[in-house]
Amino acid sequence: MTDTLRATTVLSGGEPASRTEAALTNTAPPSSGTRPPYNRAAPSKRQVRPASRSKTSSRRAAFAAILKSEQWSNMIRLKNRGFVGNRIAKLVTGHSQALCYQVKNAAISALVKHGGASLLSLEPSSHGPIVGLAFVGGGRLHAKPACLDTHARFTLQNQFAAALQNGNYFSGEARDEGF
Repeated sequence: MTDTLRATTVLSGGEPASRTEAALTNTAPPSSGTRPPYNRAAPSKRQVRPASRSKTSSRRAAFAAILKSEQWSNMIRLKNRGFVGNRIAKLVTGHSQALCYQVKNAAISALVKHGGASLLSLEPSSHGPIVGLAFVGGGRLHAKPACLDTHARFTLQNQFAAALQNGNYFSGEARDEGF
């Protein structure tokens, strides 16, 4: 089989007009068994090694250690966000105040879910019940249970039921469990 481009170049009696034409004329036909340079597979210098279990388990342990070390700083950030949201909500009115209380309640919900806050008190109010929460590491805030998410409300309800069954009516200190 002859290369048609090469044949036309030879028949025209001259040099190829462009570099691409010159590159095409120097390539072997596909039936010759050689591949053009752009299709050749470059030899790989990387060696693929199968992963061993010991490396995988050590990575998991390292990741768990990272989570454990970051847990305390995340709890502090959430606690600070709740305090800042509460302070700003007392300074502003209207829609801004509602947004600040949403930030505060979201931070409190996250803290309750992850064990960073526990039930301190339950107080009746004309606008519904108000829970007092004590944070691990210090600090207290009040919130309406209706403003917290369902998981946080369920956790607080369980803490309240456990306190009633055990007879300890909230000493005022947050538990240091989970850290």
